[in-house]
Amino acid sequence: MRLTLAKLRDRLRERLAEEDLPWGVWLFMRALWEEDELTQRDLTIKVGMRQPTTVVAVRTMKRLGLVRLKRDAEDRRKVFIYLTDKGKRLRNKLLPDVDDLNNKVALRGFAEKETEELKRLLMKMYRNLSDESQGDIRR
Repeated sequence: MRLTLAKLRDRLRERLAEEDLPWGVWLFMRALWEEDELTQRDLTIKVGMRQPTTVVAVRTMKRLGLVRLKRDAEDRRKVFIYLTDKGKRLRNKLLPDVDDLNNKVALRGFAEKETEELKRLLMKMYRNLSDESQGDIRR
């Protein structure tokens, strides 16, 4: 399982590199493509990262011309992050390729029933790992 995830990640990184998009901003861009104009705090929560990681990613995205920042007029502590046209265009380039990587490459040769079963099992694993009530793994 670890090797499969690593291979999938490598292939995605290769595609991102073709667009000069660092791996470290990928999840942040995905979140902004789903919902533009987020505060830095909301982006941190949506991506599930820590605040310092978000700060570095936002700086990188700004330097690359993918986002612009704007302080809230009423609450100067809030900084909103907006996709630039360049950031929006990347969505149309990358998301179809990522979809193809997942569905046409990684799942090539799988029957529809097998694909559905795999997704069901992976979601079950995700729920198991997300279940905080299961306690410490060092039992």
